[in-house]
Amino acid sequence: MINEKEKVRNSVQIFVDGSYNKDTNLTGAGIIILYNEEILKKAFLVKTEEEHSWNINGECHAVLEALAICVGKELIGDMTIDEKYIVINYDYLGIEKWATGEWKAKSKIAKLYVKEFNNYVSTYGLKVSFNKIKSHSGNEYNDMADKLAYSMTQQK
Repeated sequence: MINEKEKVRNSVQIFVDGSYNKDTNLTGAGIIILYNEEILKKAFLVKTEEEHSWNINGECHAVLEALAICVGKELIGDMTIDEKYIVINYDYLGIEKWATGEWKAKSKIAKLYVKEFNNYVSTYGLKVSFNKIKSHSGNEYNDMADKLAYSMTQQK
């Protein structure tokens, strides 16, 4: 049996962030994954749908993409990951509160996020824990995820 400290040490650390640029009307998502002593990065555009959910949309899609990567459904670079213990590091509280059911999912993106998150957890037997990080507080990996998400919104 694996204890809590062992779970954290053997887990995949995910850092996610989202960004929205009013001028370009682009929503970006950024992911940093710490796995096997490597820093893996991914940034992508997310369809901008709900005005009130601009960067939240990016954050939710970043988590879902990171879960797809962690269960081996998606590659990150040329690497495949297949892990059950995942720590999601985030700066928007809804990432945790919607997933745990503490907040009711009302918006379109929140409902999609909860549905897909729960599907990954149940289908792949994931053990997910959450770690809230204050945004723009100097956390190296959170700042990297933020910069990746922001960079996607600067395209013309």
